[in-house]
Amino acid sequence: MYTIINDKTDSVWLKKEQLKTILAPFFSFNIDTTNLIQYFKETKFNDQTLNAITLTYEPLGKLPDTLQLRGWNVYIDPTSGNIRSVYIEKGFKENGQSYTQQLIWTTDKSAKIITILNQPDGNTKLLKEQKIIWDDNQ
Repeated sequence: MYTIINDKTDSVWLKKEQLKTILAPFFSFNIDTTNLIQYFKETKFNDQTLNAITLTYEPLGKLPDTLQLRGWNVYIDPTSGNIRSVYIEKGFKENGQSYTQQLIWTTDKSAKIITILNQPDGNTKLLKEQKIIWDDNQ
């Protein structure tokens, strides 16, 4: 795992069981139609630029503060039908600050978590980027 903070990179070897802990904030909600259909709209299209079937889930309107999930995309290989990658965005508040976290999961290759501070003036500040790689070609 590589961690980048203020243009400084640190790396560490992870055990498989540590991966689950690091990714846990993105698995704390259950994504299914019974609990999210009232909040999100699904759009399906064949993105020829990416050569992927893309499923996009966007908010229908203002989301409740209790719901951290802000949206997600699933990219599917049109030939094999396998999931190629997943993008999940969540928002949360902590110590009076507003944050956005993004997960970019690339099947059988890597995961990247980006943490952003949402500043009161509307600007954002990249706080941390973590990239976990299990494919040596990444």
